[in-house]
Amino acid sequence: MYKNQYILTICAVLGFLYTLFFYYQNSKLESIKTLKAYTVIEQGCKKSRGGSSVHIKYNNKVYYIRLAIAECEKYPVGTEIKLNYNKQFDYFYKPDGLTRDKRRLLIIGVIFILSIVPWKKIIKIKA
Repeated sequence: MYKNQYILTICAVLGFLYTLFFYYQNSKLESIKTLKAYTVIEQGCKKSRGGSSVHIKYNNKVYYIRLAIAECEKYPVGTEIKLNYNKQFDYFYKPDGLTRDKRRLLIIGVIFILSIVPWKKIIKIKA
């Protein structure tokens, strides 16, 4: 195994555990269904990928809710957005059927599998 493969494998495992943690937390939030409406105080819809968010205020603290561009544009300042709040870890979650977390787990799983493949042996056999 290459030295870089070890690093990639460790990063993939850590990323997988991180994403699995949020998948578990968000699945608990989705099963409880405690959606509440919060008023948008600021909207930041950027054309760059992953840069869009709306801001809400809760308990005198401003929270940034990251959204896709099309989703962000649906919530101008003053409108209400329905969110779940995780008290234990102090973050908001917009229910999406866990699609984001499932997609991340799949991608990191593929990276992990590719990182443990013994590429030296495969390349040596073909040569």
